[in-house]
Amino acid sequence: MFRTRMAMLAILVALGGNAVAATFCVNSGAELRSALASAQNNGESDEILVASGIHEVDSGSTAFAYSTSQDFAVSIIGGYNATCTIRTDIASFTILDGEDQRQVLALTGSANSDGYIGVFNVLIRNGYSDQFGAGLEAGGPTGFSGTVNVNNVIFLENISTTAVGGLSISNPAGRISVLGNLFINNGCSWDYCAFDLLSNAPATALHPIPVLFGNNTVVESVCINGAPASCDVSGGRFYGDANAAFFNNVFAFNEDADLRLQGSNVDLDHNNLLTWIGTPASQSGNLAYTDPLFGGPGNYRLSSASPLRNAGVIGAYPFGALDLDGNQRIYGPEVDIGAYENTVAIFGNGFETPF
Repeated sequence: MFRTRMAMLAILVALGGNAVAATFCVNSGAELRSALASAQNNGESDEILVASGIHEVDSGSTAFAYSTSQDFAVSIIGGYNATCTIRTDIASFTILDGEDQRQVLALTGSANSDGYIGVFNVLIRNGYSDQFGAGLEAGGPTGFSGTVNVNNVIFLENISTTAVGGLSISNPAGRISVLGNLFINNGCSWDYCAFDLLSNAPATALHPIPVLFGNNTVVESVCINGAPASCDVSGGRFYGDANAAFFNNVFAFNEDADLRLQGSNVDLDHNNLLTWIGTPASQSGNLAYTDPLFGGPGNYRLSSASPLRNAGVIGAYPFGALDLDGNQRIYGPEVDIGAYENTVAIFGNGFETPF
């Protein structure tokens, strides 16, 4: 699928980001690092368009960092051509790499700020750090009340020597949306190796469910060698008082428990979920297939025989128009569970690409 830059801008506005005032087109790790350094202090909202390719740097404890006290927006969007005029909606085309030496990406606001943070259409891999979120750390400290959106991102083999190898979002008073992502073989030593979400955001008429975690695939999360026995949730966690919904997600082949709920307002709706710790506020339509019948080794698309096809819920929660391959999100009578929609009837070779 191809999108013009103006089409993507319309999507970001719809997601709730501020109007774009500054746009960066980056073609290397050095350019991405420079763009983030400029964006954090330029007094305006920023859109950083990242060209397809592998982006890495050879210094620092974090490859790409943005830390601001401003109430503006920053969005990182991958998949562009070299001139950032055409975008391809395939996350694996744009790779942010920590080279097994550093945290990959950190995007944070300050206490009492309410900026917008968005990451779209990239692959984040090989993070290695003692920070929470060796792949991506986003949000802010107590008092931060912004919005964090992470959509159509692949988190691959990120390792934290403490907690949270893949994605850590701490948004104490703000909203979180994590939609259509793939978490593969992320590791940690303490717990929550794939993801950790924190929010105490109040419900409003416009946003009655401030935390949305939907149509994600979370697989092969591990407590790393030498981790203590207390590392018993290799999947992820939600922590906080916010209303939260986990819907249409695949959890499979994780080493320990898939999910810990440390909040009393969490709905579990139409997930493939084997083991969890904690008590949801409600649960409906959940499945527990040990083997979801993916497309093959290293391929996390659903095969045509998968019981998770057309097994999701439509209408109760928002989700993106496209899946992680850039195909239409709903193909058939219902949405599929997980990050990919099975469209094998019209895309005969759809299961040949890794991830």
